Amino acid sequence: GREMAFEIERRTGRGATLLKATGSYSGLDKDVVMCACDNKQMFHVQRAAKLCDPKSFTVVLESSEVLGEGFKV
Repeated sequence: GREMAFEIERRTGRGATLLKATGSYSGLDKDVVMCACDNKQMFHVQRAAKLCDPKSFTVVLESSEVLGEGFKV
C-alpha cells in the first residue's frame, strides 16, 4: 500500500489515501489505495499500481466534483 502510494505521488504529484480492507471471498486483509486524479494522471496511477503489484486492479470512477485540500474550488 505505502509503496504504491509513494509511486503514485512520484509519478503524478498526487497523494493517496490508504484503506484497510478484508476480501469477502478470501477473508484476507488487503490494502486499498485511493487516489483522486485527472484523466491525464490516470494512466500514471494505473502504471504505478501494476509496477508495485502486478495482481492489482484499478476501479475508475468519474466524479463531477472533488473538493478539499489540494483541489481547486
